[in-house]
Formats: sequence, C-alpha cells, structure tokens
Amino acid sequence: MLGKVVHAVGRKIIGRELPPGTTMPNEAEWCAQLGVSRTVLREATKVLISKGLVESRPKTGTRVRPAEDWNLLDPDVLAWQLAVAPRDRFVREIFELRRAIEPSVVALAAMRA
Repeated sequence: MLGKVVHAVGRKIIGRELPPGTTMPNEAEWCAQLGVSRTVLREATKVLISKGLVESRPKTGTRVRPAEDWNLLDPDVLAWQLAVAPRDRFVREIFELRRAIEPSVVALAAMRA
C-alpha cells in the first residue's frame, strides 16, 4: 500500500498535477482521497521527502518543492519523469546532466589512480 501511495503522489508531482509550491491537502483529506491510514500517509510523506519532492513543516503543512530540489538520480523520480515527460526532452536533459558531471568524475578518477 505504501508503494502505491508514493507512486501515485510522486507521479502527480512530477506530472505537475501538484505544481511546486502547492500545499498538500491535510492528512484527513489525503487519507480519504487515497483510501489509506494516517500511518501509511505519514510513511509515504517521509519517502517523498527523501526524494526531495516535498517538504513538511509544522503549522504550514507539506508543500511540493521546486523541481531543482528533486533527487533526479533517484530511480523512482527518473521513472516518473520518463513516464510523464516527453521522451526526447527527458533524454536531452539526462545527457546535459552527464556532460556536467562526467568530466569532474573522470578528473577525480585520474587523480586517484
């Protein structure tokens, strides 16, 4: 059940049904909408926080974080992006990320060899 909730909410965030800055519904509303207990919802929120998709603060609730804060190397985040984003744009962005990271990785490997 936890995985289904994480997957459903994660895809809504990645697909911009819940755009950055959106305050998530309160626990009671979410539980009713998703058909889960508060425990499952809280655990799902923790998983989404670890993926960088949301942040939770006392008295202000849980908000969707900007895309720049998402853990783009997380397998679930990658899969959700691939599922909802146009494939060509997604692949271009992945290669752009690789071009930014790989030279530093190669240089570091050469220094430590």
